[in-house]
Amino acid sequence: MYRIINKDWEEVTFKMNEGQLSLYRKEKEHKRIVILKARQIGFTTYKIIDKLDKCLFRKNTTVYIVAHKKEKLQEMFTKAKLAYERLPEQIRLSDWTIWTKPKPKFDNKNEYYFPSMNSRIKITLDARSWTGTDFHISELAFRRDAEDMMRATLPSAKNANITVETTANGMNYFADFWEREQHENSRFKAFFIPWFTQKEYRRPIDERYKPLPELEYMKEKY
Repeated sequence: MYRIINKDWEEVTFKMNEGQLSLYRKEKEHKRIVILKARQIGFTTYKIIDKLDKCLFRKNTTVYIVAHKKEKLQEMFTKAKLAYERLPEQIRLSDWTIWTKPKPKFDNKNEYYFPSMNSRIKITLDARSWTGTDFHISELAFRRDAEDMMRATLPSAKNANITVETTANGMNYFADFWEREQHENSRFKAFFIPWFTQKEYRRPIDERYKPLPELEYMKEKY
């Protein structure tokens, strides 16, 4: 029932792709997840829709979606705004009750607050020392202050649902964080989402194709 702008700049109904569906399934089993992923799988779009939905249908929910740079703040909130504004005013639920769309007390450039639900969704650059029920931290590998932010955020988000996702960006705090979270007793469940989960990144292989010996070695090893 949510609307988004797709990669072709068309307004369409949101439907999870393979990568987003994989994350959705993992979140049902784990409260804290860290994801290393290929580019442009659409996790941030999915989390904006997912967390907006939670604020609209569950009371006492406080969501923080943490962008890695200032230029992304308005872009992210625009996605939330479109999804909210295109929702019908009323929906008949599966139990035949009528759901009425909550009205925001304010909708500034990066936040919705719904008084009737006591729920809010905020797009921010920083979530240090803020208490919330849900956090989504985007592109952590690209933040110079990643270590400081995580150290300050995790204690205040002790009981929250947390998703951290990023593409790789060399050897830095996130690379060390990712390696630590591979162990059995880690705080986060680590998942790698490769490029080939996306149909648009794949194409048929010519029947005459023969892989290089180096690629055969990579295939056998990994």
